Amino acid sequence: EASKLKEVDDIFTTYYKASDKLREEMMSGGERPDPQVMREKMQPMTTERDDKLKKVLTEDQYKKWKDEIEPTTRPQRPAGGGGNGN
Repeated sequence: EASKLKEVDDIFTTYYKASDKLREEMMSGGERPDPQVMREKMQPMTTERDDKLKKVLTEDQYKKWKDEIEPTTRPQRPAGGGGNGN
């Protein structure tokens, strides 16, 4: 069980390092990256992460991750859309 935990931790560490690097690259132009473009570039990394998790986790554990945990890791949009500070 401890080795499984370490493996899952490694999967997430790799994923988050790659996503941070992508975010930095996209923001280096000085403009806020287009969320749609960001999602498209993140998709292969997310798929790879999920494929690795499927090999480590049981079917029930993976289902719990996708249904309950993953949705809480996404950035929340401010209520009411806008968010221009007024």
